[in-house]
Amino acid sequence: MDPINYLNYIRSLGGYSTFSPSNGALNALISSGNLYIIKNDSLRMHLARWSGMLEDTREDEIRLIEFGDTHMNPFRLEYSNLRPGSAHVDPALLENIKFENIVRTIRRSANYNVENYEILGLEINRILDEINRELSSEQK
Repeated sequence: MDPINYLNYIRSLGGYSTFSPSNGALNALISSGNLYIIKNDSLRMHLARWSGMLEDTREDEIRLIEFGDTHMNPFRLEYSNLRPGSAHVDPALLENIKFENIVRTIRRSANYNVENYEILGLEINRILDEINRELSSEQK
């Protein structure tokens, strides 16, 4: 593998994405105990479970970030030159089974997080569909 591409790949393993929606209004509605004002049972159920789904996803994100920081950073420090413009990576890194296992674990966890994001996206669409149904039924 080209050393520059390889170094960029190693660096990208530490680039984590997180999903942080603004839930102020929903949280205020739930914590006030006024969720009952929403008459649509399905919408109320989706809104009530949203926070739990989001918290589960955040826990998985944190686990991935902590694992990567704990296990990947020592390899970056030991096997690569992090000076700007440097593309040196010690070839011994490619032979290190522990490094390979760490990369596989990060990739597996990242894929799991992507699945969580897809599930959250579906839930957002369900909530929007329920809201749109409510609005269209009120306009009739």
